[in-house]
Amino acid sequence: MKRAGDRTLKVSLVDPSLFTAPYDQALMDGLRGIGDRVRLYACAMADGSPLCQDRDVVEHFYRSLARAPFSRMPPAISRWCKGLDHAASMRRLGGALRAWQPDVIHFQWLPCEG
Repeated sequence: MKRAGDRTLKVSLVDPSLFTAPYDQALMDGLRGIGDRVRLYACAMADGSPLCQDRDVVEHFYRSLARAPFSRMPPAISRWCKGLDHAASMRRLGGALRAWQPDVIHFQWLPCEG
């Protein structure tokens, strides 16, 4: 499927906690299938994750939280640290997006329960 003008788009997907990893992967594959360039900004992943193998996934969020001492903190403190890390990561994301200059930025929100 071609768009008017056959223009390739640069698309940034942002899913900080990877709550919808299968959707992210399917969206990336679909966009690549029509010739777009895609980059996903997400959290650090386990080595076995299929997205971990994808060259266009940037482990941008919560990198420090996966390591000690943060990984051993009580949940309440961990959530507070995650909030601080999220704010710092979002600030860095602005610079990363300005450097890559995407045509489209898609923020993936939390899934809703009905």
